Amino acid sequence: MILQGCRRRGFTLVELLVVIAIIGVLVALLLPAVQAAREAARRMQCSNNQKQLALAIHNYHDTYLTLPWAASQGFGFTYHAHVYPFMEQQPLYNIIQFQDSGEGSDSSPNSTFSIVAKTVVKGLKCPSEKTANVWAPAINGLSNRAVGSYVGNCGSDVSLDTPQAQGTIDVRCGNGPMLVFHVASAVNRTEVKFKNITDGLSNTLLGGESPFSVVDPCTICDRMYGYSYDADAANAASGEGDFSEVVCSTYYKMNRSMLKTGPTGDEREMSFGSYHPGGCVMQMCDGSIRYVTESVDMAIWKAAGSRDGGETLQLP
Repeated sequence: MILQGCRRRGFTLVELLVVIAIIGVLVALLLPAVQAAREAARRMQCSNNQKQLALAIHNYHDTYLTLPWAASQGFGFTYHAHVYPFMEQQPLYNIIQFQDSGEGSDSSPNSTFSIVAKTVVKGLKCPSEKTANVWAPAINGLSNRAVGSYVGNCGSDVSLDTPQAQGTIDVRCGNGPMLVFHVASAVNRTEVKFKNITDGLSNTLLGGESPFSVVDPCTICDRMYGYSYDADAANAASGEGDFSEVVCSTYYKMNRSMLKTGPTGDEREMSFGSYHPGGCVMQMCDGSIRYVTESVDMAIWKAAGSRDGGETLQLP
């Protein structure tokens, strides 16, 4: 008896197309969940970054009994540079000559400000920020500057990023905890200690995040750290400098910088914001980290921005 071989039946074209379609549907359903999980991980890393920065500022305050200046008008180095020893960046801190006031257009390899401006410090950039760690184009004559995401809170009453005339509220005398220091004079000079934050450390914003760039080439080109040319070049009592590289204000709604059209220059540059959907990660003065939604009531947002306004409102 002769045995016939078993007939092997393959997939038909229709069956293959059905399987491919099912796989496509599953991928389409799964992709948003994967993207959401990745963003959640990035937001958690951003929170961890800001926690370490807030702790470094606290250690600075414990050491010097005052908060660091957000920037020194006429010297150029930012508060990030001042807290480097508390962020395991002692070697970088050791090369800084804080008395120097050279301009950022001097990009010679051995200049202190050039090295500090170009050195990438892990943990000072939100992983959701779409710009690379280094911005190659020259800004104020200095190329390859390190890109950051985290800025201090200068208050709820500061609407401009430039110094104003004596008696006018500006980045040097706002009602927030992180202010600008003027080297040449005592114009609008306000030193802040934790004891001056009478609204409560847990109710007052220390700082937070804001994006470096929104469109190409960019609508902001700010959010640097370590060294700020605009702070260095600003030696006059008013009208010089651009301090949105290191401070933002709750005077404006959150995420105004994310809009490609509409906001004014100061509104865009002085607004906290992020690439996280619907809000941004913020530091409180007690060192805690909060995720604040962009739908937050403006009265609450401004109350959280001031250190001594006597408001009873708290962030949700």
